[in-house]
Amino acid sequence: MNRRRAIAGVAPLLLVIGYWCVAESQSQDRKTVEYQGAILRVIGVDRDTEWPREGTPFRRYKVSRAGWEFAIVRFTVERGPKGGRGECSEVIDVEGKSYKSFVTYVGWSDPGGTHECPFAVPKGTRLKSFRLSDAVFDIGD
Repeated sequence: MNRRRAIAGVAPLLLVIGYWCVAESQSQDRKTVEYQGAILRVIGVDRDTEWPREGTPFRRYKVSRAGWEFAIVRFTVERGPKGGRGECSEVIDVEGKSYKSFVTYVGWSDPGGTHECPFAVPKGTRLKSFRLSDAVFDIGD
């Protein structure tokens, strides 16, 4: 009987500890975020002086300021409803300075594609986070 009471007394504590561990592990993975019912995941940050890359049908932009480059945040839509759209809001560097994108919105029609948000930043800027509308990603590059 005492063994059952001991187990019954410890069980709620174990449940709380288990919940805390799961919540903590989920909060640490900020490269994957749920947004408008879709699961979005940042897959990388590329650096270049032109955007978009060669071979795309869009107008190409070049960084016009000496000592600057594009930090191009790439993300995928892993699953969710068809069709979505987000605002390429900003990237924030490790010092807390934010940089806005000249691309206002990025849209997706189906899960699986790769999408990009370019930001002009000083060369060598170490980025901390990326904001797509109200979804915030840790990009720590």
